[in-house]
Amino acid sequence: SALYYFVDETRPGGGRFQLKRVRLDGTQREVLATVAGPLPGTRYYPSRLYPLATIAADGRRLATGCFLGDGHAARAPWGLLVIDLASGAVTVPLAGDTWINIHPQYGRAADAAAGRDLLVQENHGARYDAAGVVSARHITPRLAALGRGRREARSDRRTAVHGLRLCPRVLL
Repeated sequence: SALYYFVDETRPGGGRFQLKRVRLDGTQREVLATVAGPLPGTRYYPSRLYPLATIAADGRRLATGCFLGDGHAARAPWGLLVIDLASGAVTVPLAGDTWINIHPQYGRAADAAAGRDLLVQENHGARYDAAGVVSARHITPRLAALGRGRREARSDRRTAVHGLRLCPRVLL
């Protein structure tokens, strides 16, 4: 019954974004979160927000991907943003140079404990500059052997692996 959208005025190393919600009838427009500096508890400034997001089955969190670089450092990280829709708190549970094009997707389990499960895609071999501009998606045979895996971060703090390598646990 509502549409969530980003107003993205970010650039690598600065700017701001807002997460907004509006009812489908056009009423009750509200700002749910504003980030106008480094993400809380980090040195990261989000930019290049992924155009698609996912909302947890319980409706409490929204997740999307973004670039976390400052515009100067090579191999700067990409990451997963999770926004609490009630408080507007923003966390970054995943960050690194393989989290480009992350495709987050919350599970649709009826079990409340599984409502925090989030499937993400890890990509190896992407090439991008210090501003996060992707120049080529290239996977070398060595990296292909590791797999372009997907991680399923589960509420029980385990990580199911969809691919060829075991990944560490993520708590969302």
